[in-house]
Amino acid sequence: MPDVDTAADFLSTLNHTHNAIQFTMELKKGGMLPFLGVQLLNRAPEVETKVYVKPTNTGLLLHYQSHVDSCYKKGLLTTMLDRAHQLCSSWLYFSEECDRLKSVFLQLKYPETLINTAVYTFIKSKIAGNQLLQV
Repeated sequence: MPDVDTAADFLSTLNHTHNAIQFTMELKKGGMLPFLGVQLLNRAPEVETKVYVKPTNTGLLLHYQSHVDSCYKKGLLTTMLDRAHQLCSSWLYFSEECDRLKSVFLQLKYPETLINTAVYTFIKSKIAGNQLLQV
């Protein structure tokens, strides 16, 4: 879009097409733009990426004491780590997201040893597969 006013007009047009669907628009702030769970960081001439978590995120995921088989709990940990690995463009951003995930899962009463083992195993598998993020 050429400017913010044009984008706002387009947003208004989209929002008037059907009353059950409402779109939102994000503008970049400080060279950062959140987009579908990813935060794009303008580091000209490159764009870096990391996981974006909305300020309203409550961290509500599968509680460890839920009556669900343990393979689903371990799978959730691995899935969240894989998502972070796929979205983060650097080791620093991946490490920050691992720390955030550890905090989230500790609040959900996951044993710290389970979390640490999952992180260690995930990173080890990426090193073995030569898929580790660049430093």
